Amino acid sequence: MKLRFLPNDRKPEDGTEIFVQCSQEELDESKRLFLSLTELDKVDQNVYLPAGDIYILGLKTTRLPNTLFSYNIEDKRLTNRDRNIVETAKLQENIVKILREAKNQKLIREYLASFKTNPTAYEYQLSFLPDKSKIENWKKVLSKLYPKAVVSSDMKSDLYTTAMGYTVLRNIPYNVLQVLKYLGLQDSSVYARDYKGEALLDKNKLIFPVSEDYVGNWTRKEAIREFIANSLDAGDKVRITHNGTETRISDNGTGIMKKHFIFGVSQKGDGAIGQFGEGMKVAFLVLARSGSPVKIESVGYTYEAKLEYNEEFGVKLLVIYFEKNKRSKGTSIVFKSTQEELEEAKGMFAQFQGSRRKSIQLPEMEVFLDKPGVVYSNGLETAKIEAIFSYNVKDKGIVITRDRNAVDTYKLNALIEQFLAKTSDESVIETFLTKWQEKTGFAEYQAQFYPTNDAVWKKIVKKVFPKACFAVDGWDNEDFIAKQAGYTLLRNVPYSVQKVLERNGIERADKIARKYKDKGILLGDRLVYPITKEYGNQWTVIDAIKELIANSLDTHTRCSISYKDGVISISDKGDGLSRQNLLFGNSTKTDDQIGMFGEGLKMASLILARNNRSFKVVTKGFEYTATIERDTQYHADVLVIHLSKSKKRVGTDITFIGAEKELNQAKNFFLEFNKNFKDMSGGIYTPGGNLFVNGVFVQHIDSLFSYNLLSAKELMSRDRKSVNIEKAKSMMATMLSMTQNKKVIETFITDRQFEKMEHQLSLYLTAPSKATWKQVVDKVYPKSCFATGTDYDGVARDKGYELILSLSQTLVSVLSSLGIQSADKVVTLKGDENAIKKRFDPKKLSVKGKKRWEKAKELFSKLYGVRLSNRIELVAEFKSDVVTDSTWGLYNWTTDLVYVLAELVDDVEAHPFDELMGVLIHEQVHRQSGAYDRTREFEFALSMELGRIAGLFFKFAK
Repeated sequence: MKLRFLPNDRKPEDGTEIFVQCSQEELDESKRLFLSLTELDKVDQNVYLPAGDIYILGLKTTRLPNTLFSYNIEDKRLTNRDRNIVETAKLQENIVKILREAKNQKLIREYLASFKTNPTAYEYQLSFLPDKSKIENWKKVLSKLYPKAVVSSDMKSDLYTTAMGYTVLRNIPYNVLQVLKYLGLQDSSVYARDYKGEALLDKNKLIFPVSEDYVGNWTRKEAIREFIANSLDAGDKVRITHNGTETRISDNGTGIMKKHFIFGVSQKGDGAIGQFGEGMKVAFLVLARSGSPVKIESVGYTYEAKLEYNEEFGVKLLVIYFEKNKRSKGTSIVFKSTQEELEEAKGMFAQFQGSRRKSIQLPEMEVFLDKPGVVYSNGLETAKIEAIFSYNVKDKGIVITRDRNAVDTYKLNALIEQFLAKTSDESVIETFLTKWQEKTGFAEYQAQFYPTNDAVWKKIVKKVFPKACFAVDGWDNEDFIAKQAGYTLLRNVPYSVQKVLERNGIERADKIARKYKDKGILLGDRLVYPITKEYGNQWTVIDAIKELIANSLDTHTRCSISYKDGVISISDKGDGLSRQNLLFGNSTKTDDQIGMFGEGLKMASLILARNNRSFKVVTKGFEYTATIERDTQYHADVLVIHLSKSKKRVGTDITFIGAEKELNQAKNFFLEFNKNFKDMSGGIYTPGGNLFVNGVFVQHIDSLFSYNLLSAKELMSRDRKSVNIEKAKSMMATMLSMTQNKKVIETFITDRQFEKMEHQLSLYLTAPSKATWKQVVDKVYPKSCFATGTDYDGVARDKGYELILSLSQTLVSVLSSLGIQSADKVVTLKGDENAIKKRFDPKKLSVKGKKRWEKAKELFSKLYGVRLSNRIELVAEFKSDVVTDSTWGLYNWTTDLVYVLAELVDDVEAHPFDELMGVLIHEQVHRQSGAYDRTREFEFALSMELGRIAGLFFKFAK
């Protein structure tokens, strides 16, 4: 394209005229692109009708179908250079802002009304809420548009609010719904709570906003129940008959009036069965939908119910027709049913059950003693519960559902508590005190009460439990001793029963056991243990031998362990055993001894006895053998010790049948006998992976070394096969922190198996050990630093540091305490490390390269000055992930340095001098312009610089 500029005599105040050759159609089409030249109807700031067009600063840019309005967006960043594409996200932001700040009532009305005809409009896809300063405008339009409206929530609520005169708005787009609720529109369910049973009166019928699916869980039994209940509530002389196909229910009451057909209307007193005022209406509905129309003849009117289709809601609604009659007294209800249906419904009423053997009358309720688990409300069966007795409650507030199928358990529990607290009926008390042995979940056992007739309760407690106590944790010493003393053990006693029994002298087994501790388990020369042969079934014969060896070693005397002809012998010269050592839990061992819980000897006796190993112990003053025998009290096989006198005065001798292999395996658990382990330093052993306590193996661990923990018996479990690992790790950390063994230290600081337990420890080197650790670290890592994963690492490597990679947090902490620093602490950055991979020393240039470099810098100095000439550096290699392979030069804004590849300078054959100068000038233009490659700004700056240099050339050429 060429432009010609010609002079004219036009003055500034004359403006500008543009002449273009075009047709009238082309001109009209172009004019329609400009908002100011169209005849759109402005409805609010930057909002117009008709809809569908998007203008950017008054220029039509695109068409957006299915919108409510056209918009003028005052942001040119939304469109491209050709002004025919709009950025969607920013367009949405601008439209949301316009709608949020809208105040014009026409716009607001269009938005709030159009969802009925165009629910998928573009604006309805956008989420916003009106600005608080404009909210009154929105509420004003809403009140005019929908003067009495609610939002649809569910069919039942919609039906009720429609009957109350509200307009129900349905099928509202989500974002519009949020706006409506923000403006105060409520769900229909909110107003439906105030529904008073309004029905639409139409001449001779009442139309109820109740669909045929209402109370869909009701059966014909519940419907018939309601009619019977209404007649019983009307007074006496209720007659219920069945003629084979129809049921008739009659009474002599005051009759049913039309107002009784309004939901919630009820004139019944507390003694009546009904409560919510809707039973009869629902009964009408249930029988009508099951194909059994109901006819009621009452004082003044006859009523019939039907289900009829309603056009507005598209469902069948309950309709009750009425007409006048001359009846003056009572009511007669007639409907089709079977005899079985009628009897089933009558079975829900206490008065039709016949006489009971026994009941107790109270002011608040009647208690039926011969039928468990039924709750009645004024004679109507309401719920079945887990209970010892049945209860007929006179307060109809006990019923908490309109379906009359659930009761207020809190109220019921309070009534049961009053009943039990006041009763003096011996059969009731005895049943309460014993029924829990069948089931503990009865409602009566949830009651918390204090009997007011203590003498009667105490009498029954003594009768039912003449000698009993509460069990303590099942198979426990205390339970066994109490059982041996002749007590009946009571287990899983409900709290309410337990409190009554405690008030009347029943004690816990542990208290009983204290009375019989020294004489309750010794039966002649037999000592019976309250443990079955299955107790400790995870223990093996090897474990038993290990315990016996440990007991012998704990005497700290000369021990003898031998095997001969299938017999294992273990002897020591200690003080011998006492009879107390045969009791579980009896132990006098100190922290440096192996045993702890006082169970080892007894457990070994049990294990060898159940494996038929002919176990015998001879000690100072007595000897014993161990067998498994049947205990008739506990009906189980238990450990029995047979005692006899011994003339032995020193030490203990133990013999039992066993294999030499078993003995050797057991001995290998002890560091004293196992020669595979080498003590490296203060309880640290190799090979690793094992944990010992006081020299005895306890468990395997995933560790570099093995450890022997001293004075750590409290860490062990009762089976001595595991320890509290967290506490053990703390002791291991202390041992490792104190070590001065250089091999241990070097092994640890060079290990990279981070799953090993040592890498999870918190080490704090002690003063004596720190010097040794420092020596080892200086040897292994003489000039080293931690890698940081940043540019500091490369600089540190250039400075001669060895980078330490992949360390556990424990190793980092230890090495840091010994002077190792991270790369960012030992070197500093120049700011160009992100692009420069390897620097180049100009002294390493070839002879020709050096001459070219000096010449290039001299010429560069003439063009830009010496200072900038000194801010050029050579590099051997750029980072390929930052700089492309074809890059010969780079300007760094951070360091204000120009970098040139040394190859460009040194390879005089491949790269002529003008190429080198071109790169230098190119990078200088980056410095001057601050612009990036391939931008108009850079191209312009480069052109200007080349022009300046050309001007200098012609100047000097002249």
